[in-house]
Amino acid sequence: MSIAQPGMVAGIPMGTTGMSGAPGATSANQQFCLRWNDFQTNMVSSFQHLRDEKSFTDVTLACDGQTTKAHKMVLSACSPYFKKLLEENPAKHPIVILKDVEFKQLKAILDFMYSGEVNVAQEELQSFLKVAERLKVKGLAEVPNAGGGMRPGVPMGAPLHHPMQMPPPTQGTPPAPGPN
Repeated sequence: MSIAQPGMVAGIPMGTTGMSGAPGATSANQQFCLRWNDFQTNMVSSFQHLRDEKSFTDVTLACDGQTTKAHKMVLSACSPYFKKLLEENPAKHPIVILKDVEFKQLKAILDFMYSGEVNVAQEELQSFLKVAERLKVKGLAEVPNAGGGMRPGVPMGAPLHHPMQMPPPTQGTPPAPGPN
C-alpha cells in the first residue's frame, strides 16, 4: 500500500482524476471524491464499440425485413417506449418488430442513441422525427419527465444543421415587399 503525498492519492496526481478531500474531515474518516474526467466520452465510445462488435447484445430489432442487434440498457435509457416494452416482456433476448419504420430510420435512431448525434438528410428529416416521436426517443421527441411534465427534445419542424454546415440559401424566391 502506498501513502499519498500532498497533492497525490496513492501516487496519482490529484488533477489526473479530479479527486478532492471532504472539507472538515479528520484523517481517520477523510473521504476522497474520485472522478473520471473522461467518463462520458469513454462510456459513449465503449457503447459504440460494443454495438459495432455486437458484444453483449440482448435485443434484436426488426423492420423492413432486416434486423439489427442492440442493448436493452441503451434502448431503455434513451426511450421510455422501449423501457416499458422491455420491462413488460422480460425475455432473455427478445425480437422487437417495428411496423411502419424504415430500416434506414431505425439505424439512424440507434446511431443517435449510441452517440448522441446523427446526420439526417433534409428530405428525410420529417419522417425521421415522426418515427423518433413514436418511439419516444429522448433528445428527439417530447418525453414526459419524472415530474410528470414534458421535457422538450428538438421542436418538430426545427431545422437541424451542423454548426459548420449551414444550408445553401434558397434561390429564386423574391423578398417579401416591405412598407413604402
